[in-house]
Amino acid sequence: MVYEDLMMLAKDSNLNSLEKPKNFILLWDPFSDKDDLLTPTFKMKRNVATKHFDAQIQDMYAAGIKYKDKK
Repeated sequence: MVYEDLMMLAKDSNLNSLEKPKNFILLWDPFSDKDDLLTPTFKMKRNVATKHFDAQIQDMYAAGIKYKDKK
């Protein structure tokens, strides 16, 4: 259901195939400045997030493309 909603939003926004997600994970806890993933102004600390989610990122790359664009 989440994937279908994302694809509907992508289509409505006229995103091309490179801009559409091919694989994703859903996280239970929201990002916050308390877990050091966001700055006090709520900007993503990309280098910290990359290290924090390294295992999940590697798993997604290992799994390959799970969702293909249906035209």
